[in-house]
Amino acid sequence: MRNARSVLVRVVTNFFTWTAFISMSLIVATVFLQIFFRYVIQSPLSWSEEFAKFMFPWLTFAGAALTAKAGGHIAIDYFVNRLPDGMRYAANRIGEMLSALFCLSVLLYAIPLAESQKNVTSTALAIPANLYILSMVVGVSGIVIFALWGKGKEKEL
Repeated sequence: MRNARSVLVRVVTNFFTWTAFISMSLIVATVFLQIFFRYVIQSPLSWSEEFAKFMFPWLTFAGAALTAKAGGHIAIDYFVNRLPDGMRYAANRIGEMLSALFCLSVLLYAIPLAESQKNVTSTALAIPANLYILSMVVGVSGIVIFALWGKGKEKEL
């Protein structure tokens, strides 16, 4: 069971790492192309801004999931750090479970919203609008997985 959990965490980590890398690379390339076409060729691309706006949520939520795994989200841990090791571990786990519950509540609203937007398309690229929301569903699901099974900070105790 522990091995399956570590395989799941590794696969999900790799997925979000590559998603963030590809998203950032595509955003940079698209913006560079737009600048080149607008100012050098004097013929701006009609789709570049919309594509960059489409990739940005994927980058954001992939980064949020990876940050959750690393334990890097902002937290006020002044009092928690002063607890004995066992109580600190319990307090951190309670915080992670509360984060997971919040993310699950986000999923309860995001999934129906994504389904309701499947027939709406973007203007220039005709991308279904639910793919924007799908980035949130995927990213928040990753945060839940990391909150439940994949925290790297537990090794510090």
